[in-house]
Amino acid sequence: MTGFVVAGALISSALACQTKPPQTEHGIEGGVTAPAPARVDPAFERDWQRVRAASSSDPGGADVVRAADKLLSRDPPMNLRLAAVQAKVGYAYLHGDDAGAIRMSEEMLATLEAAGGARRVLEPEEFGMVVQLQRLRALARARGGDPQLALSELTALLENGQIPEIDWIAASAMAHERAGQQGEALLAHARWRAKVRDGTAAAVYCQQRIARLFRGLDARTLESLARRVPGTDAGACLLSRAGHTFPPNAPEWVRKCATHTEEATIGVLLPRSGRFAGLADEQLAAVQAAVRVLARRSGDASWSVMWEDSGSDPAQTKLAARRLVERGASMIVGPIAPDGIGAAAESVQGAAELVIPGEGRGEVRGVAPNLEARGEALAAMARARGGQEVVLLRPPTVYGQRVTNGVQAGLEASGAKGLKIIDYPPSTTSFKKILDPIMGALRSGSTVLIIADRLARMELVVRQLGRERVEVDRPESPGLVVMTTGEGVSARALGRGHEILTGVYVAPVAWPSSEAMDFEAEFIAVAGEPPGDQAWLVWRALHSAWSGGGAAQSAQPRASVLRVKDGRLVPVETTATVEVEASASGQAGAIVRPPE
Repeated sequence: MTGFVVAGALISSALACQTKPPQTEHGIEGGVTAPAPARVDPAFERDWQRVRAASSSDPGGADVVRAADKLLSRDPPMNLRLAAVQAKVGYAYLHGDDAGAIRMSEEMLATLEAAGGARRVLEPEEFGMVVQLQRLRALARARGGDPQLALSELTALLENGQIPEIDWIAASAMAHERAGQQGEALLAHARWRAKVRDGTAAAVYCQQRIARLFRGLDARTLESLARRVPGTDAGACLLSRAGHTFPPNAPEWVRKCATHTEEATIGVLLPRSGRFAGLADEQLAAVQAAVRVLARRSGDASWSVMWEDSGSDPAQTKLAARRLVERGASMIVGPIAPDGIGAAAESVQGAAELVIPGEGRGEVRGVAPNLEARGEALAAMARARGGQEVVLLRPPTVYGQRVTNGVQAGLEASGAKGLKIIDYPPSTTSFKKILDPIMGALRSGSTVLIIADRLARMELVVRQLGRERVEVDRPESPGLVVMTTGEGVSARALGRGHEILTGVYVAPVAWPSSEAMDFEAEFIAVAGEPPGDQAWLVWRALHSAWSGGGAAQSAQPRASVLRVKDGRLVPVETTATVEVEASASGQAGAIVRPPE
């Protein structure tokens, strides 16, 4: 996987990301290869050699899985089955699929046990394959499974001389941290750091974790931990943090323990694959532009920004969120998929704060007003424009119903009546038959039309109105007041060829803000066009994360109504806004602010 790392305003999109705790020479050297079977049934020799060649060439390559699956499909003898499964477990471990590695290991070990045990079905020289499977299972548990069980398995492996000490220390460090055992995790990471070379990925990783784990530990606790490793660099690191003088020959990393504080790191968890991948280019450009602007504003180049692909399903999102935490992210921007927000929150478990570039979910707040609040804002504007009746066109979807709930609440709050709801299929491309029965009301001059849909589909409605010679209300020429929630707002969607949208009122998910014109200019420099609503959402989320997250999000997002003019969204002569607040039931409600 490739990604990019941002330091201050510097971005390198070609730099490979360290997506999980480092392995092999960088720290966890257990490897994924195992002793070969002592004997190979000639009928399976060719398929086994394919597995062996693929594993030797690249244990993390797709050829490993293909070759192993082909061998397994032929129901090979137990020793070859074990070897093929071990190759697949190694592949899963290298790719961060800890759940898969654990599951396959458990199933294979259970199969061996059911067949009478390894001593009955394997040659003595083949026991190493079983040990390797147990070792990989313990490493996968330490990184992504039950941390307490991992610690127990790791200790057993160490006592039996079946795991290199560096593997045991490194995996124990991760397991202790995931189990919430801060002191043990700190000591293990310090011991791990003492055993790896300066400048390696493991050295950087360990120092990041040590800096974080120092937080909240007093001198007495640090001294107690250091007494368990007397005369070592790990002990000297902890003692120097506790205020002791470090040895004159102490390495540089030990000296830094006395003063080093955790670097502020933001993780970006947005889709580069899956059903939301179409947003990736705009979001990436927004991240690049936002970081440059925020670094200039703050004069702080110590922030680093890391990217992980949130993918297309909650399982991938959960894994990506955990990787960002492992790499040191204290704030995470994303994800955007509603079903991924809960998965990410479960994965980080308070180790990092999520800032959602969109609506929040549950206890996780976002930077966008919710759909209900946007519907209320449109209703408030409809009343401000003197609408006696509101016609709401909507698809009969969750989206349409949520907007409807907001519009109804807004109208009820102002004492208005006369809401007419008309459903249409979500795939509708021609609105003539839908509009014909209500054309009289739309021509009356007292009706407001609200369309709960994306900007592109709303435009189809406006174009059909134009064919019926019903003009949209504009400051210079009165007409039908048309409003929309309008997802997908952008300069391209509002610009040349879309002049018919001039005058439409929009309650967008995000919009240009006067205090962020430098972001807009930077985005244009990166992408060649002004930012759309998705870019503005990323800007707001990164700005919140850069500002510390919690404090910046204490004020709930507000919904605003703007108007299309000259290909842009601009403030209207009468402004209606809605502030979201929690109701007694814990659900999001809204307070309608009267026009100023």
